[in-house]
Amino acid sequence: MSFIAGHYVCLHNTVTIGQLKDGWTGHTVTYKELIQGDNLARGAQDAVFQGIDMTSDFTLMEWDLAQCKLLFWPYGSGTWLTCGVVGRLDVQQSLAKAFKLTAVAGPPAAANPATLTMDLSILHEDFPVDHIFAPKHRLVPIRLRHYPTISSNGTSVVYGTAT
Repeated sequence: MSFIAGHYVCLHNTVTIGQLKDGWTGHTVTYKELIQGDNLARGAQDAVFQGIDMTSDFTLMEWDLAQCKLLFWPYGSGTWLTCGVVGRLDVQQSLAKAFKLTAVAGPPAAANPATLTMDLSILHEDFPVDHIFAPKHRLVPIRLRHYPTISSNGTSVVYGTAT
């Protein structure tokens, strides 16, 4: 075994969005309907898989507003003072964009994975984007929702690729 370390270059919609403070953390939540019956009382006998939600968190520490507008305000016109048209759909109306991490060559992380791409990513619902106007380091925490790509026959659900 070996220790894995190393940083990644981060892109949203093919645009570099800057250095991350403490890296990127992905989260998954698995949904199931438990099958319970009299013979085990409340004990689960089996479960029906009902999908997975994928999200991620990171903090931008070095960023450019022009490059991050779509990340911060996916529904507006590029400013925190406008909200855009209510009722649009994240995936069907192409508001969710690709989010890609590419390992910097050299450290062990460069091959574990070398790249990680979530094809359909957008600012997570109910997540506040901080707008800091102060003479201090402007750290911006971000949470993304990652939607899956679903095959035409519905048998395959893929959130992205890792190489």
